[in-house]
Amino acid sequence: MIDNAKDKLEKIKVVAMDLYTEHCDSTPPELFGALLGIHELAELALKDLEE
Repeated sequence: MIDNAKDKLEKIKVVAMDLYTEHCDSTPPELFGALLGIHELAELALKDLEE
């Protein structure tokens, strides 16, 4: 179950960063910040699961 959660969080992190980097020219600033925030929250959640 934890491995499943880790996999999903890793996918969320990757997708958020992909959207952040691939569409930076056409992304409104609010969404740009939200994508970076989603990436960072997923990263923190992964660290919490590893502890």
